[in-house]
Amino acid sequence: MTRNSRWAGLVVACVLIATGLIGGYGATASTLGGLDWLPRSFEWPVGTVDGALTLPNGTHVVPHSFSGRVQIYDRTLKFVRGWHVRNHGGSIKVLDRGTDRFDVVSNRTTNRYTYLLTGDLVGSTPDTRDFDTYLNGERITIPTAPWLLTISSASASCFTFFSGMALLGFLRWRQRREERSLSEV
Repeated sequence: MTRNSRWAGLVVACVLIATGLIGGYGATASTLGGLDWLPRSFEWPVGTVDGALTLPNGTHVVPHSFSGRVQIYDRTLKFVRGWHVRNHGGSIKVLDRGTDRFDVVSNRTTNRYTYLLTGDLVGSTPDTRDFDTYLNGERITIPTAPWLLTISSASASCFTFFSGMALLGFLRWRQRREERSLSEV
């Protein structure tokens, strides 16, 4: 293995590891409210998600449990806005409440939060209903750049991280093999 290809492999491995860590730790920080300062114009990469709600006017309300956010898309799946919701790191579901509002429930909270499509929280009521009894909305795929899919879900971030680790392991194995073959000569 040439020196340049070894360096290129190391760079790729480090980028994969860093991307996986950023996705995982960034999502954790977001679900716990650590990224509440992000503007509503920030779009977290979503990819494919279950539980979306499509309103009669074609607006899509997309829950993204991985980042603890709800994001709004127009009828053509163009991002409009998104914000953090109170889910304390749990799964979230969105429930229809009319043309301009929706409810958010989480398996880690005991409240039901009502939001306007603008992102404003307008109400909170106690919710004793079992989270699993709420219907899960539709599956939706939001157009997402392939390189951003690596931080769109827990499984994608883990896969990216472990791919980088596997590449590092392979490069180390290859280097040892070359060193052994040189020492045998």
